[in-house]
Amino acid sequence: MSALLILIAFLPMGIAAHQFWSAIEQVKPTLPIQFRDNRLARIAIDTHVWNSSVPASARWRYLRSLLGMSLGFGLIALAELVAGQLVPTLLFAGLFLLALVQFLRRRIKYSALL
Repeated sequence: MSALLILIAFLPMGIAAHQFWSAIEQVKPTLPIQFRDNRLARIAIDTHVWNSSVPASARWRYLRSLLGMSLGFGLIALAELVAGQLVPTLLFAGLFLLALVQFLRRRIKYSALL
């Protein structure tokens, strides 16, 4: 059962990764030149995605990526709980909460820009 949950968790995480990279590609042209390479763009996206020059679709993709990662972490935490593994359960539950709080904070703070 836990292996099935982990396999199912790959779906929202894969979708989240696709949404994240799509958002980065949309944001890159508006980034300052020093942040346009892939490594630095991943760090700068959280700040620059909320600029008014960035399309709203990039913001939505960024939010969907946070939500997808949260769901994936939650499913892995559930799988580890079913398997009876305490430490991985706590680790992935913490990642789930961290990603969910990040999503909710961004969604509430920037709701006017969406």
